[in-house]
Amino acid sequence: MAAAPPVSPPPTPMMYQKDINFVADFLEENFSQDFSETKSGFTLEHVGQYFKKEDLSHPFTGSSNPWLDFLEAHPEVKSSMFIFPNHREKSLLQLHDALIETVSEVLIKTGHMCGQSVIVKDVYPLYKSVETPESLSSKYQQFMVQHIPSDGNLVYTVFIDSKPPVDSLYFMKHSLTQSPNLQLVRLQFGVLGSSLNQSTVSQSSVNRCQKHRVLDAAFYDDTTLSILLQEADDTVQDSVLCQLPICSLDDKTSSLPTNSQGTVLTESQDILTVDAGELVSHYHRLENLRALKFAVSGSRKVSSVLFLNGRRIRLFDMDTEEEEDPSTMDSSMNLTQSESDISQNITTESIDI
Repeated sequence: MAAAPPVSPPPTPMMYQKDINFVADFLEENFSQDFSETKSGFTLEHVGQYFKKEDLSHPFTGSSNPWLDFLEAHPEVKSSMFIFPNHREKSLLQLHDALIETVSEVLIKTGHMCGQSVIVKDVYPLYKSVETPESLSSKYQQFMVQHIPSDGNLVYTVFIDSKPPVDSLYFMKHSLTQSPNLQLVRLQFGVLGSSLNQSTVSQSSVNRCQKHRVLDAAFYDDTTLSILLQEADDTVQDSVLCQLPICSLDDKTSSLPTNSQGTVLTESQDILTVDAGELVSHYHRLENLRALKFAVSGSRKVSSVLFLNGRRIRLFDMDTEEEEDPSTMDSSMNLTQSESDISQNITTESIDI
C-alpha cells in the first residue's frame, strides 16, 4: 500500500513590513538595555501588573491627575456616594471586579424596590415553545413586541410562537381601563395588497409570490404595524418590507375568555386566521436582499434592515408622499398603493458594519 503524501503545514499568516518594523522598534526601545528608574518608558512587568488580581507591585507615581486634584480640593465632593473612589494601588482587574459588584448591588436594590410597587393582575400564557436543534442554531430570534398608543387606553402585543421565519404572526390587544378583554387574531400573508386598487400595478408584480413568511415586526407608530416578510418560494427568497394599518384589524380579532388563566392563548379554537396580505397598505420588495431583522421609527420616518450575514445595514426613507400632480394625485392620497410607486419614493443607503 502506497504511503499517504505528507500533509503540508497550514500557511503562516503574512505580516506586513510595517508590522515587523513596529515590533522591532518596540524591542529595541524596551529591551536594548537594562531598565533604569531615571529613564522614561516602561517594561512588560509594569504593564502586566495591571492584569493581575492583586495589588500593584509598582504603583504609578507620575504626574498628578487633574480630576484627583479637584477631589482633594473639594472633600465634600470626594466623600459623595456617587463618586467612585480612586485606588492607586489596585490593578485593573481588581477595579473591574469592584465596579461589577457595586453596579450589581445597585441594580438588585432597584429591582427589589420596583418589585414591591408592582402588582401582577393577570397572567396569560401566550404559547408553548419547543426547542429543536435547528432553532438553537438559527440566527433568527423569536420576538414579542408591545406598544401603548398615546391615549393610553390599550396595549398592543405582537408575537410569534417559534423562531422565524414563521407562517403566522399573532396580534393581540387588551384594554387598560375596562374589565379584562383580550382580542386576538392570527395573521398570515399571501399575495400582498390584492384587495387594493391594482390599476397601476403590473400583474407579474402582484402575483410574484403567493405566500410570505414572517421574519420580524415592529410598531411604526400608533396606527401602523411594520412587518418584515420573506418570500416563501423555492427559487427566490427576497425580503419584503410592508406597512399594515392597525385599524384594518378591528373587525378581525376574536374575544377570548379571561377567566381561564393558565390556558395557552394560541391553542384556543376561537382564534380567527386572517390573510393580512390583502390588508397591507403599501410594501417594498428588497431585491436580492435576505434580511435578518429590522427596526423602524415613525417619528423619523425611517427603517433599518439588517442583512442575514449580520454585516450590512440598509436604511430606508419611509416618507413616501409624492408631489401632487394630476397624474399621481390619486395614488398620493392613498399613501402609494403599489410597489412601483413606493420604489420611486423610498431612498436607500447601505452601511457595512
